[in-house]
Amino acid sequence: MSCPVCALPLADTDPGQRGCAKCRGAWITNEAFEKFVHTAGYDPKRDLVMAAVTSRDSRACPECAQPMQPGTVLDVLVDHCPAHGLWTDAGELSRIVLAIRRR
Repeated sequence: MSCPVCALPLADTDPGQRGCAKCRGAWITNEAFEKFVHTAGYDPKRDLVMAAVTSRDSRACPECAQPMQPGTVLDVLVDHCPAHGLWTDAGELSRIVLAIRRR
């Protein structure tokens, strides 16, 4: 599995998560993301909404190589593959966690 930004191999970081050593981006599977935000007291199917963004070129999903859908999760720009997961650039996953905790 390769980074959609740098094309370098992604390394396992946590269950359901992989990271890029160069750009510090992170791939998180849909299942892992749901568990991740659920532990903060939120139901991602109810509380987190992908909002379409059209001002950015699409990136390829690290798992299936299909174009991901750019969008926002709690005002944080991410790339989403509905079948596989989310790509977050450096620091974006932390920003999502902070936004959840602030709510």
